[in-house]
Amino acid sequence: ASKPDGKGADLVLDLAAEGVSTTILLGAIGADPGALAGLANLEARLLSGGDSLQTLVGNLEGTAEVVITDGVLAGTLREAGGIPISRLGASLAIDRGVVRPVGDGLHFAGPDGTGRIEGYADLLAWMIDLDLAIEGYGGDTLVRQRFFGPLATPEPITSEVSSPPRGATASPDQPRPDGPLPEE
Repeated sequence: ASKPDGKGADLVLDLAAEGVSTTILLGAIGADPGALAGLANLEARLLSGGDSLQTLVGNLEGTAEVVITDGVLAGTLREAGGIPISRLGASLAIDRGVVRPVGDGLHFAGPDGTGRIEGYADLLAWMIDLDLAIEGYGGDTLVRQRFFGPLATPEPITSEVSSPPRGATASPDQPRPDGPLPEE
């Protein structure tokens, strides 16, 4: 709605969506569409006000709840097919255009273990600073990475991937998803 003085606008967005492709959603906002694949259920309430796009983004505030199922998180394991996730649940808070998880991060689970993503996305600066950690069901660290940079092309600035990075919880007589276990 326009402000009474005719300068700028106040915006309110209440959104609920089910079964949204994360690839399409990320591409639509200009982020890397290959970073995350899956189906998302999303609820959000966003508020802003201002007289320019920059001011509207910088004043953005609100909350969002996101659940992604049957997905793949690319990380730096993109060439290996990414990190399969069964479910990722997130409560997000948006304050002055900065999106952060509520509590201790975004949690997810998949066949290789459980994981957490911490950090933030600054929509006005169009930058992210995220830490990704995955632990196998046996407690071993499988992946620890930090991503920093533009939303469309963030780079891993630190990366620790265990060897082997996937299937670490398989017993010695079970084949791993990406090949047999190495001889010890």
